[in-house]
Amino acid sequence: MPRLKAITTGSVPSFLDVILNIAESDTTSTLAYQDTWLAQLKARDDKLVMYGDDTWLKLFPGMFDRADGTTSFFVSDFTEVDNNVTRHIPEELQHSDWSALIMHYLGLDHIGHKAGPKSPYMMSKQQEMDSIVSQVYSAIEQEEHLQSTLFVLCGDHGMNDAGNHGGSSTGETSAALLFVSPKFKARGVQKESPVEAFNELQYYRTIEQTDITPTLAGLLGLPIPLNSLGVFIPEFLVMWDHGFERVHILLENAKQLLRTIKATFPSYTFESSAIRSTCESGPSTDMEEAQCAWSQVHELLHESHTDEIPSLIQAALLRFLRISQSVMSSTAGNYDLQRLYLGIFAAGVAALLSFPATYRLLASSHYSGSFLLFSIFGYSAMMFASSYVEEEQQFWYWIFTGWIFYLHIKSNGYQGKCLTSDHMLKEDRQLLSLFSAAGTIGLGITYRILRRWNQTGQKLAAEPDIARTFFSAHQDTLWFLVILTYANTYKHLLISSPSPLVWRLVSLFATLVAFIFKLTFVASDSPELLGESFLGPLADTVGHVSLVLQARVVFCGVALMVLYAMVTRSGILRVSDKHKGKS
Repeated sequence: MPRLKAITTGSVPSFLDVILNIAESDTTSTLAYQDTWLAQLKARDDKLVMYGDDTWLKLFPGMFDRADGTTSFFVSDFTEVDNNVTRHIPEELQHSDWSALIMHYLGLDHIGHKAGPKSPYMMSKQQEMDSIVSQVYSAIEQEEHLQSTLFVLCGDHGMNDAGNHGGSSTGETSAALLFVSPKFKARGVQKESPVEAFNELQYYRTIEQTDITPTLAGLLGLPIPLNSLGVFIPEFLVMWDHGFERVHILLENAKQLLRTIKATFPSYTFESSAIRSTCESGPSTDMEEAQCAWSQVHELLHESHTDEIPSLIQAALLRFLRISQSVMSSTAGNYDLQRLYLGIFAAGVAALLSFPATYRLLASSHYSGSFLLFSIFGYSAMMFASSYVEEEQQFWYWIFTGWIFYLHIKSNGYQGKCLTSDHMLKEDRQLLSLFSAAGTIGLGITYRILRRWNQTGQKLAAEPDIARTFFSAHQDTLWFLVILTYANTYKHLLISSPSPLVWRLVSLFATLVAFIFKLTFVASDSPELLGESFLGPLADTVGHVSLVLQARVVFCGVALMVLYAMVTRSGILRVSDKHKGKS
């Protein structure tokens, strides 16, 4: 949602937009009443069509004349979310009644979240997207009513090596952007493709995501949205024949940004006479640079027209636009520090009020209470650095190690008292020492295995680990451990309750159907984990049964267990009450 806001309004998303993006039921983040290029199209009675991510429908309720949305939160779906878009394309390309057709595909994003950018599913999905692009562009070239169509292919975000996004790494903030139209070829706007990349994630050049908004507005002949902070992409100025037409496009963009700056910084003036001395002595702040850049534009606009003037004005306008964009984008992170301090003060007062009760509790715990208090202070301090937040697991690894070390020292102290006791035999002392040493070694081994089970955080997220690297190459080991887990669950079910034949059968039924559901789900969601496993044939056999039906059977089995446990426990309690009455 934050990236769609940037693309349609041209404004910089705030922290609140990120929070509201998680709340799927949220309706307060709608852009229906904000100025967007979609609203500009709708204002002139144009038809809009959307297929794909239903976030568009939540942001723009009632905006689209035809739409078919798909939820973006079921990340295991790589196929249907895209097929639901593709099936509409042939029909829509034949229609001439729409002015904007939005196709928001989710498959690549889901594959990234599920298995990362190096997933075996990635190449086939990219080839599928290539075929869609080819289909759309072929129609644009062949269909007469599509001759003036602009085809924009873009990603709203990138991903890191683990397939996630939301951070500040280059992979996450480098999204692809491509403008395609037969008119570009007619105008001689041609770029060599493919080109040799001078940077892993950069080809021609980079722009701000907000630049898409004024560029679309200029190319489509629309007013630039009111809150846009974008700059018209200058490579498209060749679409206008005359220099002063190009100046007009950039000047409208500059006036719109100037109004925004004046509203944000009312104490600054942009009158040339008032800022001449500042510009002559040299600007010292970003705002003064913006003032001087606008003063230069103003002077060039009032000079006598020559052949060189349009190109000079264009350069001056672009300089002003980029400086203004930088100034306004930085204000998006200027929060009210006084309110932040007030919040920290309120949290501190609450902590102080709870201190007496906490102290009494920790005082009775001695060293363990002190360790808990140290952990709380350490974790609180860690929240003040984003790098520590991204690698939070390292803190918990360290705390876990420290706590185990404390317990081990404490246990050794207790065992030392036992070993020096006169009541213990020599053989028992040797056995206790042996168990202590074995326990220490076993604890170290299991801790190391846990550390390597899943790579988390940002820096090591794509590094080899047990869950993704070892088990994918040793599938039988993985499924042996899964079977062992379900067998252990069944054993505990038998131990936790009296075990007549009925309870054993119900527990066995629930455990088996749960395991089969797990097997079928993995076969549909991550088939690479079953390709060479000894359970592959079983998965093929049960794979024809609907996952929804299997899930219902599992819930029925659990419900039978709960119901049987309640009935038998109620009967035991009644029998117990009768015995008490007789006594």
